[in-house]
Amino acid sequence: MGVMIEKLKHMFKPITLLLFLLPIVAAVGVGSLLEKQQKELVIPIAIVDEDQTDFSGNLIKQMELQQRIVVKETSFDEADTLLSRNEVDSIFVLKKGFQAHILDDKRKESIELWTSPTSIASGIVREVVASEVTKVTSSVKAANRVEKLYQQEKGIKADVWDEAFEYTKDQLDPKPLMTINYVSENSIAGTQNKDVLFTSYLGVWSFFTMLSCFITSDWVVKERSVLFPRIMTTNIGLASYLRQTSGAYILFHVLQAACSLMVLRYFQLMETTLFLYLGMVLFIVFTTSISMWTASRMHHLGSYYVAGSLMAFILAIAGGSFFPIGDISPTFEFISLWLPQKILWVTAYPLYTSFSEIGWTVLFSGVCIALLWKTTNWGLNVR
Repeated sequence: MGVMIEKLKHMFKPITLLLFLLPIVAAVGVGSLLEKQQKELVIPIAIVDEDQTDFSGNLIKQMELQQRIVVKETSFDEADTLLSRNEVDSIFVLKKGFQAHILDDKRKESIELWTSPTSIASGIVREVVASEVTKVTSSVKAANRVEKLYQQEKGIKADVWDEAFEYTKDQLDPKPLMTINYVSENSIAGTQNKDVLFTSYLGVWSFFTMLSCFITSDWVVKERSVLFPRIMTTNIGLASYLRQTSGAYILFHVLQAACSLMVLRYFQLMETTLFLYLGMVLFIVFTTSISMWTASRMHHLGSYYVAGSLMAFILAIAGGSFFPIGDISPTFEFISLWLPQKILWVTAYPLYTSFSEIGWTVLFSGVCIALLWKTTNWGLNVR
């Protein structure tokens, strides 16, 4: 314990205090900025109404009510110009006969979608449009059914279609498939709410904590050629020295995690729990193991700083520190399941994850930490 205490005494220097404050300040500042950008994010689209009927006009009105979509109704030539300038994400053309096709239940022939190679949200908007069209077509079917049943029951033909259509339309509210909260039965989680398992504050904290762990692990490179040979000849032994020194730095980051949670709780930026704090501690141990393993393979300090910074950035992107990586590709989502940030996501919102997933994540992290520590000792020739 003597080595750990001495390391802690010499740890609070200006540079280490900066590394202590960096994740806290970044989590609040950068996290708030990302949250604000997400709330203000809108998707501009152009709609060309070639039908000019009640149904097409009603669809445009419903699209204009969407909070994250800005609609510009215009001609096709102007819409094409806007698309080429990247001023709109996509163009939706309500073709001539749109209302007639809906009444005949021919939705595939009613709308044309135009996109450019740079369009990034056309799929999401397409689902919103599809939900509104589904609402109308379902109301049409229901109105047809009501009119038919009324004629069979009363034996007379009555004008009840419009009344049935309006009533049914008010009862239906289909959600876009790409924006609903759903449970995936095929994921490792068993039950997982993909819209919830991400928070900008925690994501930003994970990146800067990772970066801080890599920087503070530079002692392995600095002391490897000078101090380690001497430590091997003492009663302490290199293995004990590595454990105590790394333990001191882990304690340093664990204290930083506690301060980060208190600050986030004070500003009411996110829900904080003891369970989340334990997840942050495990994340720190996991990240420190990765940084020490990296340092054990480096002999030059400059090379280590470059490699460490690059690894921290790659792990942050692949682990979903800045945005839900699963939104890009299922492959990326699968990769993120094996990275340290997974610990944070399952402990931040335990109600949206199963106990088996939490247990699996903790077990996997423990095995990785043990393997990384073992290979680090081999790399430093610890016997």
